[in-house]
Amino acid sequence: LLCLFSGAALYEIALNWGFSACSATLASGVYLALPHTFIFSHQLISESIHTPLIIISFWLMSRFWIQKRFFNLLLSAFTLGIATFVRPITLLWAIVPAITLLFRKRISSAFLYVLFAFIPVLLWMTFMFAQTGHFSMGESQRDLQHNLYQRVWRISESMDVAKAEAVKNDYLNQGEVGTISPLHYLSFATNYPVPFILHTVRDSLVFFAKSGIERATIDYFRVGNVERDTLQDSRGGWRHKLESEGWTATILYMIRTQGLTLLVSIIGAAFMVTLSSLALVGAFRILLEWSQFEDTQKAMAIIFIGFPAYIWFFSQLVDALQSRHRAPAESTMILLAIYGAMWLQAKREKAKNKSL
Repeated sequence: LLCLFSGAALYEIALNWGFSACSATLASGVYLALPHTFIFSHQLISESIHTPLIIISFWLMSRFWIQKRFFNLLLSAFTLGIATFVRPITLLWAIVPAITLLFRKRISSAFLYVLFAFIPVLLWMTFMFAQTGHFSMGESQRDLQHNLYQRVWRISESMDVAKAEAVKNDYLNQGEVGTISPLHYLSFATNYPVPFILHTVRDSLVFFAKSGIERATIDYFRVGNVERDTLQDSRGGWRHKLESEGWTATILYMIRTQGLTLLVSIIGAAFMVTLSSLALVGAFRILLEWSQFEDTQKAMAIIFIGFPAYIWFFSQLVDALQSRHRAPAESTMILLAIYGAMWLQAKREKAKNKSL
């Protein structure tokens, strides 16, 4: 139900931004049909709650800009806070909508938005302080410092023996076992830029090209004789093979282990690459037409462009990005893609008319 409601919310967001009813329906339909939306909506997984709440937060924000009802703004912030409580990746996102409010000289509104967005998190951190004496969201093997450690370790595995040993001595064996501070991580990125950049490129390929459709083939249709680890475990399978042995060995490995599922994944990747490319076109169109937008459209456009970039950036803080990390940004990517596709279609028709 939450997923279906978020689909309806996305429809209204599109209308509020100026889409036709047909284009808004297309945006909602594509969102509901995407593998992560379709599969996560009936699985016990954090994205099944986090992603719909993010869309509902955007919907309430768009209603605030259209209807000027302050209650919608506060409810948007609080919904974002609940989503952040589920998945902390959006912890800093409240700053971006607050900036759009500051541009409109709504200083008190910006302050209250940030405050209400942090209420659920602050309540939990207060509870943790009362229980443990530590004012934090909790400690686990999934917190930032553990993730950075795992990322540095993973990158070192793709380096030659001498450099990997140096990384181990200089970074992985310093401080608390299994953790690395953000400053040490930045130091590592500065001292080893090439391996760092290559890992970021591999993550970006997953973010913009891997559809996640293989989850359906494995979880529901059981297509082919496929082991889950070859597709869904970032510590092994195809990703580890790519980092350690290169593209040729990885492709042969995937053909041997995935069978028909590989074909399904390729089709899904082709769709995702098209969607991502059109989203970039849509973002470019927004930049070109920026001066023509009303203030409300500008505020919404900042969110549409900024949120996928935000999710991409903070998804770089795990050991290896998976397509599921893109799920919160898929709705805004769809809106951008349709906006870009409409622009290309208009240009095509204009060129066709000139040739007649």
